[in-house]
Amino acid sequence: MKYLQKVKEQLPQTYPYLNLILNKQFIWLLVLINALLTLYTWVYFSSYETEIIHRNCFFEYEANYENIFRRNLTLAKHPECPVDWISVDDNATVIFNDDFMIDKCSFATVEWVDDFNYKLTNFQEIQNGAQLPKDKEYFHIKCSSNQDEFYTTFAKIFKKEENSDNEKINVFIYLMDSIYRQDWVENLPKSSEFLIKTLGVKTFNQYNIVGDGTISNVVPLLTSKHEHELPPVNKENKKSSYVDHVYPFIWNEFKNELGYKTLYAEDMSFIGTFQMRFVGMSKPPTDHYMRPYQLSTLKINNKPFCIGGRTHARANIEYGEDFIKRYRNTGFFGTLFISEYSHNDLNTIKYIDEDLLKFLEFFHRDIKLREKTILFVMSDHGPRFQETRRSTVGSLKERNPFLSIHIPEIFKKKYPLEFKNLEENSKRILSPFDVHRTLIDIISLEKTGKLSERNDGRAKSLFSSISKNRTCNEAGIDSFWCSCKKQETAVVNEKIIKIAKEFVNFINDFLLIDIKDKCTRLELNNVNNAYLVNKKQEYLEYIFQIETKNNDGGLYEFTAKERFNSDGSSTYIFDKKLISRINKYKNAAHCIANDYPNLRQYCFCKNQTLTSSI
Repeated sequence: MKYLQKVKEQLPQTYPYLNLILNKQFIWLLVLINALLTLYTWVYFSSYETEIIHRNCFFEYEANYENIFRRNLTLAKHPECPVDWISVDDNATVIFNDDFMIDKCSFATVEWVDDFNYKLTNFQEIQNGAQLPKDKEYFHIKCSSNQDEFYTTFAKIFKKEENSDNEKINVFIYLMDSIYRQDWVENLPKSSEFLIKTLGVKTFNQYNIVGDGTISNVVPLLTSKHEHELPPVNKENKKSSYVDHVYPFIWNEFKNELGYKTLYAEDMSFIGTFQMRFVGMSKPPTDHYMRPYQLSTLKINNKPFCIGGRTHARANIEYGEDFIKRYRNTGFFGTLFISEYSHNDLNTIKYIDEDLLKFLEFFHRDIKLREKTILFVMSDHGPRFQETRRSTVGSLKERNPFLSIHIPEIFKKKYPLEFKNLEENSKRILSPFDVHRTLIDIISLEKTGKLSERNDGRAKSLFSSISKNRTCNEAGIDSFWCSCKKQETAVVNEKIIKIAKEFVNFINDFLLIDIKDKCTRLELNNVNNAYLVNKKQEYLEYIFQIETKNNDGGLYEFTAKERFNSDGSSTYIFDKKLISRINKYKNAAHCIANDYPNLRQYCFCKNQTLTSSI
């Protein structure tokens, strides 16, 4: 302070305000004001989620992707895979890697038997520079040298279609599992920057799930229906049909109406979307169907996130690129679904960033492809089993996956109004039903030049005008799954605890009634929270989160309706479609997993002798 006093003495008397500024008390006041402003700014901007939840609408948060890109984050390093001894080019030629002094290689092909079995043909020797059979797609190749052996697999599409100069609009869906919309950009910064800034996709902040997990969102995306609206295909129902016999898949419409070639490729075959709980397909449902190959790779001792000497992502994306290259001039509809990097752990999503970037660069380089292909890059739902999932923010993130769409220039010029509507709809509440309805319109526009007149009362095409005031209810999204709803905290009193206990009894005495001899009877441990979300004269509707006993702390979210009876009592109603298990249950239900896969999230087998990381 001696220095300040000396400065003050040297100041001319014509600067009284500077004397005031150098006053000790005034300086401390400025410091305090600055600290308060800093604190306010930090609270306001860093706790946006709390503010949005307070306003009951998670959608109001619009991520500033540019800020993420400015960080100049580097590509995450993928876990190292071994070096491949051989490669296979687009002409089916096998090329030996000279570094390994290979003595001999042989190959076998993978054949589809059914959705749970495959056949591996006898191995045949193949020479360096020789060709694999071009009418096959899935190969196992083993090689040996004097000192070592190597085993790898390939999925390739070699068959070429005749070139055509048509103007058909192709469609390709790149789908990933369990990623909230901002987590996508945060964890995949390089591919996201290319996607948004170079490809110029539209992103949709208000894309909302319509059910629990993959099946409840992929089935509406591909069929326009909820599972419960379709004939039974689940394993425990003796009257179930094969999935492809009764599910109206959108790829069939592209094939039948437009003559397109079709692809469905999904990794993690041990928990396949149409096989984990369902009876599977009676035959390959698309022209190119990757399931037998994926089943065959389960028997190989691959390093984590590797298939042979390639990354898991590259091995799968390469198959999608082959499909695109082969049919880009004749018309195609393809879906590539990758779950390996995001299903179990948010921290491993980043490993796919480089391979996804390479795919997007491949798409962008091919001008003819880019100018006549609609590309969807999206996730099915947000994270379901992360530790943060039990929070309100975690609940909302699960409900708000990533959706982006690339529209080619030829489409924009031909259908300017439809494109304008799509841009405006980037700020509307949307669901998988709407994406399906958009695919229907692509078919209609290709056939007739007009939007389809199909109307199911809930789905809206992104090419049509959608009200900015559209609600979840109008979009066919139940309030339990909605990211934009009014709710008030319910005091955890005697009545709330009673409702929670009734729900646990609903699990024990209704859902598990047929297998109660195998599963431990659950008990209520704690009511973590409860919210009142609907208040009617005849009933109240709540959303609960509870923890149960006797199953390693099962966490459940569910909707409960309290219906008022004429005698003054209440009846509590639970809907199994509005129940979500939000922590991992691994192999706790091993004793019923094959026969009753729909009940795995509720059953804790009395005999807990098996372990698993799934």
